Amino acid sequence: MTAYFGLTTVVFFLFYPWYFKWRQKVHYTKYIRRNYKNLFGRSETLEVKGKTLHLVNSTGEGQIKASELDMFIETKRHFFIEMKGGASLIIPIYEMNDVATLKRQMHALKIPIQTDLDWKW
Repeated sequence: MTAYFGLTTVVFFLFYPWYFKWRQKVHYTKYIRRNYKNLFGRSETLEVKGKTLHLVNSTGEGQIKASELDMFIETKRHFFIEMKGGASLIIPIYEMNDVATLKRQMHALKIPIQTDLDWKW
């Protein structure tokens, strides 16, 4: 009986991290698909106007002051604009018309720019 419980414990500790990671991925994928399914495939416009970012999408429009932006991160496929409140804007590079202009505008707003081209989800 001890050998059985010992073997079960060893197997559990070997495979549980893999199982937990897989289960969390499935859980969050279902949650995102269920709660944000109406937001996929819609276009959104980001425009830098002076010291603000002007965002327009199908639900409305808004502005974010440059003083509320914390960091601009460039990865291989996305740009992340992090805000001081903890939220981020995720911009896919393949959807953009002019990548260099956005980088220049972020630099002009004096937002720290970080490059991490090896980053993965």
